[in-house]
Formats: sequence, structure tokens, C-alpha cells
Amino acid sequence: MNIGQVRTQYEALVTMGEATVALAKARDLIQLAHGGAQAAASVDVLYQAANSLTLEMGTMLTALRDADDDEVRAFVRLLLHRLHGPRAVTPAAQPSEESTS
Repeated sequence: MNIGQVRTQYEALVTMGEATVALAKARDLIQLAHGGAQAAASVDVLYQAANSLTLEMGTMLTALRDADDDEVRAFVRLLLHRLHGPRAVTPAAQPSEESTS
């Protein structure tokens, strides 16, 4: 695997993670808005599938930190560090415009 493939895998992982969070939010909002357990359960099935896929993609990316290629290994470690950083964990941890001025 080369760095371009790793970058694409990382971008897919981040996108899938964002979709998973959006599905969880949609499930909760549907439950609040309609009290509809059936509709919320349907969205929950999608959420569970997306969550499982995200975890599997994360496992695949993590496994690449032991790749044979030194560049790939270093790049994957950088990406994993980014994924575990505060900005990746919660949107609230992102710096506001006020704090960056």
C-alpha cells in the first residue's frame, strides 16, 4: 500500500465516522420529535452498521502502522495521532475564531 492509498483510506474513515455521528443524532432527534420508536429503530440499524464499518476501517488503518514501508508506517502513525487528537474527538474542541485571532 502506498501513501496515496493510505490517505484515501483515512479520508474514507473520517467521512464514515462523521456519517455515523450524524446517524446517531438523527436517531435521537427522530425519537424526540416523534416519539416514534419504530422510525428511531430503523435509523439505529443504519447507525449500528455504520459504527461497525467505522470500527473495522479504523482497525485496518491501525494495522498499517506496522507496514513494511517506512514512509507508510510514519504516515499512518501521524494519521492515527490526528484521529486521537482533541479536534477529532469532539467538534467543541476545535478552536473558535475568537481564540485564533
